[in-house]
Parts: sequence; structure tokens; C-alpha cells
Amino acid sequence: MFFSSLSAEKVDPFYPVYYDGNTNLDAEKVDKCMMHPQAAGLLHYHSASTCIADPNYITTAPNGANTEIMATTKSVFADKLPYRTAMGISKDGRPVYTPQYDNGKEYSGCDVDICNGITIDGHYSYVSTMFHPYIIGCYGPGSSPALYQQCSGNPRLCGVTYNA
Repeated sequence: MFFSSLSAEKVDPFYPVYYDGNTNLDAEKVDKCMMHPQAAGLLHYHSASTCIADPNYITTAPNGANTEIMATTKSVFADKLPYRTAMGISKDGRPVYTPQYDNGKEYSGCDVDICNGITIDGHYSYVSTMFHPYIIGCYGPGSSPALYQQCSGNPRLCGVTYNA
């Protein structure tokens, strides 16, 4: 099950930053498939799972393999699944695709709208990315072009910088 792109503290689950007075923010602890339980015990993901790209990754990955979460995800997908494939269906019925396509190309912040959506062959779909919101940011398409992620004039808006 894919959860939203926010942790229980309402911040990026993997690269949390100071937010709303909360200074005790740690990255989510996930297993080698990028999964973890919520407080009630429901296992879930906040990003594309390495085990989607490689079902044997959980047993073959070295200890500590996911200490840098997005670098590990990028590496496993590049090695095992570097082309676009559906990894799920959103609640609004649209496909959700893996983070790489066309033999290892990744989506940038300039490729997707505010909901992490993109039009592929005339159909609106969601794609997972290596930057927040990782999977689906909202149900789209984004209603205002002014809210789409833009590249022009500021290359930092293409992708995410967490130390800004």
C-alpha cells in the first residue's frame, strides 16, 4: 500500500526538515524494500519500492544498503528495471509508473506537475520520482499551470534541494 508523501509528522519521510516548531525529526526507518509499519501496524511505502524492481532485493542486499534511501532506490531501478512500467493504480483509477523510463532516464521536477503527474500518450498518469512527493502529491492533473513545477529562471526548482 502506498501512503502519502508525508510522514506522521507531516514532513518528507526520508529527508525531514525543521517544520512548525518540530525540531525532533528523524527520517522514517524502512526495510530494504522501503517499507515500514504505521502506528497501527499497517505496512506501507512512501516511495517506489526496491522490491518492485528486484523481488529478491530484500534477501540479496547488503546490510545497511538503504542508508541513503533515494540513492539506493535509483541504483536498484537502474540495474533491474530501467524502463517505465506500472507499479500500481491510484484511487482515482490512474496508473502509477516506476521512477525510470527509456533505459534509465529519470523524471525531473520539470517533467511532472504538482501532483507528480504527467501525460503519457494522451493519458494523464502518475509517476514515482526520486524527489518529494515521490509518488502522488494530489489527485490531478494539477488545476493551475502556475502551480506546476517550473525550470525557467531557477534550475533549483527542477528536483529538490533539502538543505536550502
